[in-house]
Amino acid sequence: MLCYHSLLVLCFGNIYIKWKHKKHYTKHVKNRLENASNGFVQIEIGDERIRVIDDASDSSVKLSEVKSVDEIRDIYFLKLSPGQVLVIPKTIPELNKEIETIIQKFNIKHVQDLGWKW
Repeated sequence: MLCYHSLLVLCFGNIYIKWKHKKHYTKHVKNRLENASNGFVQIEIGDERIRVIDDASDSSVKLSEVKSVDEIRDIYFLKLSPGQVLVIPKTIPELNKEIETIIQKFNIKHVQDLGWKW
């Protein structure tokens, strides 16, 4: 009996783990974003700062604080020095060009994984 269980785990263990991780993380994201507001956020990229304006706040980050940019098919993840991440969707072509310019100008580490999916 133990041999059959081991065989099942060897054959289907990775499939089960991938399914379980996807289910866990999608549930986590759904729970975290359930109470988030759907308001608009304005992003302004200047020569030295990125300014983010939303319903509740107006904040800015120095471009020198951007440590790396991870890019997937639809989103840029700007990792900041204190450990925060600024998530920018690739919906506006002008903004995409500005981010590419920032990457080159400030020599920021850029990781592309355009084939990433769940």
